[in-house]
Amino acid sequence: HHRRGLEILSGFVEVKSQEFTFFVPLMSKKRPRIVFGKKAYMPKEYMAWRKNLAALMKEQWTEEPLEKVLDIQFGFVGPARSDADNLIGAVFDTGNGIIWKDDRVKILPKGSWTWKKAKQKDSFIHLKVFY
Repeated sequence: HHRRGLEILSGFVEVKSQEFTFFVPLMSKKRPRIVFGKKAYMPKEYMAWRKNLAALMKEQWTEEPLEKVLDIQFGFVGPARSDADNLIGAVFDTGNGIIWKDDRVKILPKGSWTWKKAKQKDSFIHLKVFY
């Protein structure tokens, strides 16, 4: 059903897609930590993970950030420790200004995800971006 919609759509406009595979552990989006009397900060481990993923994204996507994404499919392979929205949020935040301009719904209006269990050492993230 989903694929049929893209076929109909592609009759009117050329739909391009690109697939990415990032061999990184799965990571949930983190909230800023607040220490009384100090500026809020993001956890170091999360920021290091984002820096690593951003470098991998820049290796695999060398064009300008997309102004519009028609659809995005996430494949998460790893341990069952996270909520889907936090896994997606971490990837969205990292891809901002690299693969897509930003992650507002106007730019990324549609998406889906699948998850498969694996050990942390065998984790990876697969993206398919239609634009």
